[in-house]
Amino acid sequence: MMPPRLLVRWFRTLLASAACLALAPLSAHAEEEEALAGRWMWSVEGRPVVVLEIGTDDRPSSLTTPEQITQTLDGSVLQVAGPVQTHSLDVRPIGANALELVEPSRGRTYVLRLVSSGSALLSYPNAPIPPMAFHRIYDPNIVMTDWGGDRAYERLVVLDRSVSNPELLALFEADQAPRQQAVSLADDVERDDRQRRVRVRQMLDEGLVQSGDDYLHAAFIFQHGDKPNDFLLAHALATTAVAKGSRNAAGMAAQTLDRYLQSIGKPQIYGTQFQIPNDCAPVTQGDFDQALIPDSAREALAVPPLAGQQEQRQFYAQQRRDCPPAASQ
Repeated sequence: MMPPRLLVRWFRTLLASAACLALAPLSAHAEEEEALAGRWMWSVEGRPVVVLEIGTDDRPSSLTTPEQITQTLDGSVLQVAGPVQTHSLDVRPIGANALELVEPSRGRTYVLRLVSSGSALLSYPNAPIPPMAFHRIYDPNIVMTDWGGDRAYERLVVLDRSVSNPELLALFEADQAPRQQAVSLADDVERDDRQRRVRVRQMLDEGLVQSGDDYLHAAFIFQHGDKPNDFLLAHALATTAVAKGSRNAAGMAAQTLDRYLQSIGKPQIYGTQFQIPNDCAPVTQGDFDQALIPDSAREALAVPPLAGQQEQRQFYAQQRRDCPPAASQ
């Protein structure tokens, strides 16, 4: 049984704060703070969305972001609105190369973990949202000196600059429109889904799918298919989108593979698929080989770790109306 189509939003509204809290003096975990100190940026399709400042001697810690952001469980971002605001943070080391960030005025808590010298993951311990991949902001006028003499470096790969197909974008938006609420889909949605797949198949055969975003939009449409080959094609399209530089396609690559595996009677491996019965039966993930890959492989594709998936199951169960609390187990 395939899981029902469900899109869960999580809204973040940040209010401006005039206060500016200085970073506490370096503690016994000074190395953890120093490793993550500086400016970090999270971007979507090359557009900066969030700038994170981990304080140094002359700068406090802060989070700068639009007032409102809607982030979905597949890593997409929509409905970005409001003025840009800066919110101060308290910082506390919580382990090797990891910091807890507390937003005092809103009571929000984040965890920032260093992945490499130039990348880090920001996660939300209390919300089923994929971690955000931040990249360190370097001054382009400074030649870097922290080179490892015993390793090789990959040259810069120029991202695909193909112009996205407006018709495919319109088909993608039509695909997403009825899925903006956590409710059952009407029968006519499946009919419209089939028609969209037919047209996108034609566009693929005619060479009209070019950019990374085109391939990602096509993957979304085919993952709402009704047979294994639809999901397998969606996975191939998502991996092509990754290769073409689409920043939001990694999570879709994981989701489509999990959906394909379950459709052929095999256990999923990432844990992206949830079965949410309408009869108040427990929310499950169906057949799931949790031991095949480590959480680090999940995080690399913006998939929550196993502990975060447990929170997701509880969250989904709580969204169902008229179901007793036991259904969330």
